Amino acid sequence: GARQFWKEYKGTLARVKSTFRNMIESADRVALEWETQGTAHNGSAVSYEGVSILEWDGDRIRRFFAYFDPGLLGREMAYGTAQRSEPPATTPA
Repeated sequence: GARQFWKEYKGTLARVKSTFRNMIESADRVALEWETQGTAHNGSAVSYEGVSILEWDGDRIRRFFAYFDPGLLGREMAYGTAQRSEPPATTPA
């Protein structure tokens, strides 16, 4: 399930890179604070941050939750509103 999730997630963007800023571990849980930057398939820049929480059952992931603003990500992907976005290239008529 985890491999499939990451494959689909990475497929939503043309380019993506996540940087982890903080990791908090406890017995069977870990919280990861991250920021992600990338490029949507339409060339729009995306930049967002969030927290992922993973719960373990032995050596398998039992639960996974990611908390971030999906509206912000959607607007960036659709309209290129990330701070580092440049206007989409136009093709000559």
